[in-house]
This record gives sequence, C-alpha cells and structure tokens, in this order.
Amino acid sequence: MTLPVKDYLQFNESILATYEEFIATDHRLIRYQKGFKGETFQAMEYRDITTVKPLTKIRVSTILLGLLVAFLALVIGPQGPIRFILITLGLISTGIGFLNPRMFVRIDNDDQKQQEPGVWLIPSTHQEASRKLLAIVQLKQPQLRNTTLHSKQENQFRTTRLRRSVLLVPAESPALVRSGLEANPDSLCLDLSHQQDESTQDLARQLVWGEITAGAKSFSEILVLIHPITFIEDLHWCVWPGLSGVVVTLKDSDQIEKIQQCLTMLEAQRGLPTPVELLISIHHQLDPQITGRAFFVDHRITAILTDKIDLPANSFLSSLNLEITDRIQFVYSNEDTNMNTNTHSNDILDNYLNKIELAHRNGFVGAMSPFPQFVEVCQKIFSTDQQKTILMTNVE
Repeated sequence: MTLPVKDYLQFNESILATYEEFIATDHRLIRYQKGFKGETFQAMEYRDITTVKPLTKIRVSTILLGLLVAFLALVIGPQGPIRFILITLGLISTGIGFLNPRMFVRIDNDDQKQQEPGVWLIPSTHQEASRKLLAIVQLKQPQLRNTTLHSKQENQFRTTRLRRSVLLVPAESPALVRSGLEANPDSLCLDLSHQQDESTQDLARQLVWGEITAGAKSFSEILVLIHPITFIEDLHWCVWPGLSGVVVTLKDSDQIEKIQQCLTMLEAQRGLPTPVELLISIHHQLDPQITGRAFFVDHRITAILTDKIDLPANSFLSSLNLEITDRIQFVYSNEDTNMNTNTHSNDILDNYLNKIELAHRNGFVGAMSPFPQFVEVCQKIFSTDQQKTILMTNVE
C-alpha cells in the first residue's frame, strides 16, 4: 500500500502500523481513502477515543443472494434434481451469511470532535497487520472512559495523553520554542509567567498565538503556563485552537472558578474543538480543603504539578479524601526557566536526574523541565515496558 498519507503527517509524526485504509501513528489514528472523487483524510487523536470494542455484522449481501437463488429456483427453476440443488445452495449461502459474520472493532470518537465521524469500524482479522494496528490503538488509550450519564461530565476532562516529558520554554523566544519542538517532548509548555519585565511579557503574549498554531502541527501537546495573578489577561492571549491545556499555580478555589468561566467563554467564542484541560501547579504547603474544593469546582483539572518530590502521590490523594485517582496525573515540576545546562555543574544536573528517578518511584507519571536533553531521559524513565515497545516500533 502506497502511503501518500505521509503528506498529511504532523511534524515528526511516525507511522506505527497500517491496515487497509487505517493508519496508526504515535499520535493518532488516521483513515485515508483514495477514490475516483479524490482523497478523504480523517483523524482521531487517541485521547478522544471513548470506546474500543468488538462488533459482529452478519453478511447481509450473502444472505440476500442465497434467498434470491432459492426463491428463483423454487418459482421459475427447472424441474427435478437441479431445482433441489439450486434451492439447497441458496439456503446454504443464507446459512453462511448468518453463521460466518464479519468481525470488526468499533472505535467511538468523543462527541466534542467536529466535522468527523463519531464511529469507525476496523476489520478484525487474523492478519498480522490488523492485529498490530488494533493492539496499538488499545495501548495508546488504556484508560477508556465509561459512558454512563452520571460520570459523563467528569470523564469529558479525563486525559489519556502521556505527559512523561513536559518541556518548559519561554514564550518570548521563538528560537527556543522551535528547538523545543525538535526535541519531541510529550508536552511543550509555553511560559507566560516568568518574564522579567513588562516589555518582555508583552512580547511573549504577542508571540504565543503563532507558537500555539505552529506547535499544534507537531508531535507535542501544547500547554501554556499562565501567571497566577494576571491569569485572565493571559487566557485571552493564549486560548486558541491548538491549545491542549493551561498550567497555573493554585491560589484558591475562587481563582479556579474564574479560570473555568473564562475558558468556557473563550472556547465558545473562538470555536475550540475540544475543551482546554487545567493543570494545577502546587509549590507551597498543601491545603486539602482549598485543593479539594478546587477539584469540585472544575472537572477540567487533569494533572497536578509539584516539586514536593518526597510526598508520594497516593498520600496526597488520601489527604484530599476524593475519588480522583483515575483522572489526575502527578508530574514533578521544575519551573525555573532561567536554569541553563551550559552554565551548571554536573553535580547540579545529576541531582536533577536523581529527583526525576525518585519522582517515578513515588508515583509520578512525568516531569516538567527546562532542559531539552532531559526529554529523552524522562520518556525512558516514565514509560512502561509496553510503551517502550511501541516507542521503538516504526513502520517505514
């Protein structure tokens, strides 16, 4: 199968498996068809897949053909044994249509996606290409959301995106943003929070729209770190199609409620296809009451970023007394964008690596870092054995 679909791939997106018109990449599931009317290209991001389940369909055409043969043989067929043979063949064909159904895997897409079909049927066969493609789809979204009415709103904001490596870059530097994308982190976080002066902050805000637009075509998820005081102004500058989530330091639940209201308004005004996720940064003494109320206020919250590496994730969840373990990611965070690996000693860098490894042992799923060379390290440390196998698979 020739794959002109490569022309549609995002920056550094790799094809992992193909079967018929379906292509599984390391970022999404693609359906590419080429016919007399031209090319048809459709895509589902793995995080938007809500259901993967087997489906059987009877062979309607085979059944109808068998019934037609049997009927014609009975009505106008020749007399004698030939009629009997034709009727028998028709009935056998009908039985085969019922007893040998076609096997599919049904892929349901999130209702938030626009202008794309909500259900795909992928043929399920014993062929290796089919089995490999379906295995990748199932592996890429291991936490499928249920569809009960009670949990629909909460599940709408449960992420299945990998955030093993979150690279933090200053939004006022397009060169660093470009080199950051070339490092292929799971998430690239544009920093609107640590500018040294007002002119630099204005420059960062003016550049962030173009950086989000360019980053949305890359392998990486695009996040923006907003200021905990000027967060409303920052949201107006950064909430555009292509943005996956915003990171903000938690102050109180009122702050989260204002962010939620602003996001809802901007998403509607600017036509974002999916809701923006909220990642909470905590770098102070944890207050379970404030944090707990924040989670009740907004189900957008899908991750907690913290430098409290000696606090295992499970202990924190227990202190909240909330059933959020299945939707909250814990990411170790170092937001000092002024750190430069060229001017720091090996001891400091080794210490940072030790912290990442300790975070992994304590239940964290990834790490935020301003160091591009730690992207690959983080992805290895925080990957499961299955994920490492998929990452090493690359179909030319």
